This record gives sequence, C-alpha cells and structure tokens, in this order.
Amino acid sequence: MGKFVVTERDRNVSGTAEYLVINVEDKRRPVASFATREDAQAHAEKLNAGPLDWDEQEQWQDDDDWDDDEAGSA
Repeated sequence: MGKFVVTERDRNVSGTAEYLVINVEDKRRPVASFATREDAQAHAEKLNAGPLDWDEQEQWQDDDDWDDDEAGSA
C-alpha cells in the first residue's frame, strides 16, 4: 500500500458522493477530494509515484486558481 490512498466519504455538504485522497502516514489527513473514484485513484497513484517536478505542481495550482475564479464568477 502506498502513502496515499482513496477513501469514500458518504456525502459532502451538498449531498453528493465524495472520494478523498488521504495520507496514511500523516494521521490519515485528506489531501484532495474528487467526485469520482477513478479521478481520486489516478491522483493517489500520481502522488505515490514520487516527487513532482515544479512545473507540474505550478500547473496544478494554476488550474485550481482558474477553477476558483470560474466558480466565483458564476
């Protein structure tokens, strides 16, 4: 088993299913959440593969910022 695994939270605040990627070596701390198990599993596998390069990390952060901006303007 890797350091990062997927677990299912029954429902989030809006009542939809939510899948969490958790860090089992850090008191099972959630590190990301996804609407589908497949997306969560892909993210956990990527995290378990090893360190990210900085360009990839910046791209993820930019994508998250864009999603936040889009959600705020709706």
